[in-house]
Amino acid sequence: MTLAGGAVPPDAFCGVREDEGPSLILRREAAERLGYACAHVCRRITLHVRSSLAAVGFLARVCAALAGAGISVNAVSAFHHDHLFVPPERAAEALERLAREAREAREAR
Repeated sequence: MTLAGGAVPPDAFCGVREDEGPSLILRREAAERLGYACAHVCRRITLHVRSSLAAVGFLARVCAALAGAGISVNAVSAFHHDHLFVPPERAAEALERLAREAREAREAR
């Protein structure tokens, strides 16, 4: 969701200040409690891989695997993990696709 102005609430998972106003990622319950309408509902998949912030191509490969299955993804990278936000009805399929991609990457080594 995007706010017309104001601060990022402390219970937001993520907030980005853009010229148009802050964009937030937060749980639906928090949005409702704060009186915000949900603009886009997703499921979060956290990649528990400690990749370097300087790694080249890791997130691109992950997103390409999901795109190849026609699954939209919004990615947020943090210091320790990458977080993928996918349509709720495709979350199980996304997890299966990512597990297959991880197996193939291990076998290729």
